[in-house]
Amino acid sequence: MRLPERIGRLNAINLMLSGRTLRAQPAKKQGLVDQVVAEYYLAKAAKHFILSTPSTKKLPWTDVLVSQKWLKPWVAKWLIEPKLREKARPEHYPAPFQMLSVWQKSLSRDAALDEEITAIETLAKTETAKNLVRIFLLQERLKAEAKADYTFQRVHVIGAGTMGGDIAAWCLVNGLDVTLQDPSPDAIARTFSRAKKLLQRRLRKEYLVKNALDRLRADPEGVRRC
Repeated sequence: MRLPERIGRLNAINLMLSGRTLRAQPAKKQGLVDQVVAEYYLAKAAKHFILSTPSTKKLPWTDVLVSQKWLKPWVAKWLIEPKLREKARPEHYPAPFQMLSVWQKSLSRDAALDEEITAIETLAKTETAKNLVRIFLLQERLKAEAKADYTFQRVHVIGAGTMGGDIAAWCLVNGLDVTLQDPSPDAIARTFSRAKKLLQRRLRKEYLVKNALDRLRADPEGVRRC
C-alpha cells in the first residue's frame, strides 16, 4: 500500500532512526499503511486500490513547519540528535546520524534520493558495515550449525562462578566430561563444591555422584579446551 502522508514527519524519522520493525496492525495505527486486509482478500483489495484514485491529504501544520529549511537544523540538533546519542555513538553506528544528515540537507524528493545514494556509498565502506556483515554471517552460520546432528563428549566451561557451577553440574548429570577454566583456585574449589551439592540432589546415590565428579577437571589455564 502507498505510504500515507498523514504520518507525522518526526514520528517517521524516529521510526527510521530506531531501526524498529512493526507488524501490520501497529503500522496501520501509526499511519504507515492505509489498510490491513486478510490474506484471502489480498487480490481483491489490491485491485480496488489500484483502480481507485487516492484522496489527497493535507499535511499537519507541524509537519509543514519542520520541513522548512531554516528549521531543520534546529529540530535535528535539539530534538532528535540528543535522543539518538542516548542509543548509539556515531563512531560505532554512523548510519542513523547519516540518515539524520540526509534529512537536514534534502529539500525535495530528488535531492533526498541523491543524498541517500551518496550516504549509502560512504557507509558501505566503513569498518562498522564490514563488522555488521561479519556478525550477520556468523549468526547465520551458528543457526545452520545448531541444526546439525552433533554428538558432544566434553564441554569446557569458562568462569567458575554460580552459573559456571550450574552448567558444569548439568553437563555432568548428562554424562559429559567437563573441564573448568578460571584463574582463581578458590573459585574453582567453590564450583566443585556447588557442583557436588547439585549432583547429590539430582543423582542421590553416592557412587553416581563420585562417577560424575570424576569427569570434572580443573583447567585454570584453559589448555584442554581445544
